[in-house]
Amino acid sequence: MSEFTHLDLRKLTNDEAITYVSEMRSTILLYPTLEKTLEKVVTPFAAAVALATSSAVKVDLSNLILSKNEKNKIRADCYLYFRGIVSSAVRSSDAAERQAANLLVSTLKLHDWRMQALPADKFSSKLNATITAFESPNLKAAIATIGADKAFAKLVAAHQQYDAAEKQCTEAKAALNEVSPSEAMKLVYDEYGKLNTAIEGLILTSDDPQVKELVARLNVLTEAKKQTIKAKATRAENAKKEAEENGKDKPTPKAAKRKPLAQEVPSQPIAEPDADQLVGQQLPNADQLAIEPLPQEKKALGDTSTTE
Repeated sequence: MSEFTHLDLRKLTNDEAITYVSEMRSTILLYPTLEKTLEKVVTPFAAAVALATSSAVKVDLSNLILSKNEKNKIRADCYLYFRGIVSSAVRSSDAAERQAANLLVSTLKLHDWRMQALPADKFSSKLNATITAFESPNLKAAIATIGADKAFAKLVAAHQQYDAAEKQCTEAKAALNEVSPSEAMKLVYDEYGKLNTAIEGLILTSDDPQVKELVARLNVLTEAKKQTIKAKATRAENAKKEAEENGKDKPTPKAAKRKPLAQEVPSQPIAEPDADQLVGQQLPNADQLAIEPLPQEKKALGDTSTTE
């Protein structure tokens, strides 16, 4: 029987190694009887290959994160709009409106008047508490008194949509592989070595002609990968020689100091207008902050088509 040849997986990239061991696994599957005989090493080997394959998959969360950030900006705008209505009502000519507005201002200050400037998770916590507080009968009545019903409903809807986006991100992150590609490959190296040892033992102890066929197939697979490694090494060596030869003919240029571009100016934080600046100003209509509630929110929010 021909000699069983091995391959040093570490000379391959992770993707190349995964491809090789996957092909090796598929080759063994062609011989169910031998697979059964080698079951104790084939099973963990197959599991290691599957783990390495899944760990190499990159999950792109950028779109989900972008959506979450946009929804956080929308709910911050809705909060500022609602807060602006409350601030304006403090100087209303109507005594009942002033009293209601002062009650709402006290509640907002209690939970954090500028909560929209906090990190998203802390903003969520503060806003949750604020919305819960505003569900009390006296504060609900105060919101209705100053005509901020629709603005408050839009704030609640925006907050719920942010929560939904945050949940999507959390679930997507949880679905990411817990094992890193490097850890998974170490497991593949170990199980690959154990499988090779088991096959060598089978060569010595079995007279089954299928063993010879399996070894021949695996040797062809291994030889092809060895040629790949050799070709890569040759290309790398040629590239190195070419770089050295080119370097002898050309003087090494001094690194030029890069002049800063005119537009490279440190960004300045955007100052939030003081609440008093909003008093007396014409605020945009609440319909301009169009936020489509989630289906399950529409029923909870009720009919928001009435005027404030």
